[in-house]
Amino acid sequence: MKANKFLVAALIILLVCFIAQTAYVFKLKKHNNIFNISSSSGFKDKKFPSFSKTLSGNWHDDFYRNFGPAFDKNWDPFKEMEKMQALMNKMFRESIFRIKRYGGLSLKENEPFFIPDLDIRDLGNNYMVKIDIPGMDKSKINVEVKGNQLIVSGERKEQSEENINRGNSLFYKRERSFGEFYRSITLPPDAGNKGISADYKRGVLTITIPKRKVKKPVSSGTKINVL
Repeated sequence: MKANKFLVAALIILLVCFIAQTAYVFKLKKHNNIFNISSSSGFKDKKFPSFSKTLSGNWHDDFYRNFGPAFDKNWDPFKEMEKMQALMNKMFRESIFRIKRYGGLSLKENEPFFIPDLDIRDLGNNYMVKIDIPGMDKSKINVEVKGNQLIVSGERKEQSEENINRGNSLFYKRERSFGEFYRSITLPPDAGNKGISADYKRGVLTITIPKRKVKKPVSSGTKINVL
């Protein structure tokens, strides 16, 4: 009796393994068919799968999402640079967060480190940089040029107090908002370091950088006659 039960259990296990193996082989064959070249006479008659079909399927989605657009004729490299900049900003914020948390510096929920958005324009005779930093005090904004780097940093501190009367009760409300920011911008070679002006209005910092004349290097090459 025990032998029969053991035999039945073994058969069930073998059947489950057989079904699982068959399903795996079928799935593997299905994926391989995507990459296989259709059989026909002569190499010139062979058809290769298109890029979009080759990268189809669930396990190709991540790859195609990241690298597929580079093969599209409508691919915009500037948008990709913006995405990369946003990713770098996120990594930078997370790095600052770790440094403050594990480096022994104070870190509170109402003391965030943020990276404001900026816009750079070429106006012909000068460059214009605009940075959105609302709620700032002009005296807390630092703008400096080091080499070919434009560095903008600052600290925002806002505090409001309010007394609220509700019937026979008096409530006292105090709100605080703190934040620090830092941006470093690599300037073009023709950006001058003199005559730079900065103006802060309506939450927008505008920095004007005059261009300077860049002398083209004079080639002192020697002409060699061909014999």
